[in-house]
Amino acid sequence: MPGGIHAVGDVLTKTRDGQDLNALWNQYQELLNNWNATRQPLIDLLTFSVGDQVIDDVAQGVEEDFEEASEFGQPKAIRPNITIQQRAYDFKWYDVATRFTFQFLADASASQIDMAQSQVLEADNRLVFKKVMKRLFNNANNTTVINNVAYNAKPLYNADGEFIPDYAGVSFNAATHTHYVTSGAASIDSGDVEALAALMEEHGYKRSTGYQIVVLINPAQAPAVRSWRANATNANAAVAQFDFVPPRGVNIILPSTVSLFGDQPAQTFAGFDVVGAYGPYLIIMDANVPAGYMFGFATQGSATSTNLVGVREHAQQSLRGLVLRGGDRNNYPIINSTFIHGFGTGIRTRGAGAVMQITASGTYTIPTLYQ
Repeated sequence: MPGGIHAVGDVLTKTRDGQDLNALWNQYQELLNNWNATRQPLIDLLTFSVGDQVIDDVAQGVEEDFEEASEFGQPKAIRPNITIQQRAYDFKWYDVATRFTFQFLADASASQIDMAQSQVLEADNRLVFKKVMKRLFNNANNTTVINNVAYNAKPLYNADGEFIPDYAGVSFNAATHTHYVTSGAASIDSGDVEALAALMEEHGYKRSTGYQIVVLINPAQAPAVRSWRANATNANAAVAQFDFVPPRGVNIILPSTVSLFGDQPAQTFAGFDVVGAYGPYLIIMDANVPAGYMFGFATQGSATSTNLVGVREHAQQSLRGLVLRGGDRNNYPIINSTFIHGFGTGIRTRGAGAVMQITASGTYTIPTLYQ
């Protein structure tokens, strides 16, 4: 039988050095809860539920212009030229089981049994998080079958030829325009953040349209970001457009000749500790961002329908979320339980996010964890 079965030999009361095992179990549960807490805010900030809408029809319009009027001429008529693009969300089932012998359950403490359930919850949280991050960092389309018809579930813009609407007079080449880019240097500089944000702003995702652009960086990049000063040269001969400004309540020591210009952000945003602001862009440090990568996205807040990644669940309400079912054996001597979770992901607003790999290479490489 695959996996492990909790047997009577697993029932212990003390470790070899005399520590109470139940206390260790409780510490482990607290550790798992704390680790889950680092993932969940990011899931909430990046996702929305698609509900029963497993395929979205997104209308992409073409801009129309007035013409100069003539005294007797008839004006041209506007004929709506709408391109309908379908956004699909894939779907798969995932499962895991717990198995206990009758003798184990007879002698085990509640905390030992709870530990198995906590591991299931941690694994489920990690699974959802990884699938969401894969949708963002993996630049490949994937096929999903809905009602016997094959559709593409897509990441951010990836030069796949799909029509990209003009914005503010700017046109985009769908065959080459991508939101998976490289920095052109092995170390981060201020121009990288500016270039990353520009990929979203040129599609209309900015403060004036109700969006906050957030840039997630790996902790290894934070010291460099904190050093950026407007009109001063930083790494790779880049000249910063803005001052990096720390959040309110954070004291920094600057030379008497240096002052920072810009609004100080709050210390937290949507459950994250804020590193600071670089101009209009909020900088957040998170170890879940792979080393050597930077991720930017436009947001209107946690758990909103404008978030990047749509999460699809089963059409039946009773099969949504993490579901507990009895296993194939529920009597003496082995008692089984099966946990199942069916879901999938896709991106509706492909221009509202961008990923940059900090590398001298000109080719974007998918992080190993999200391939």
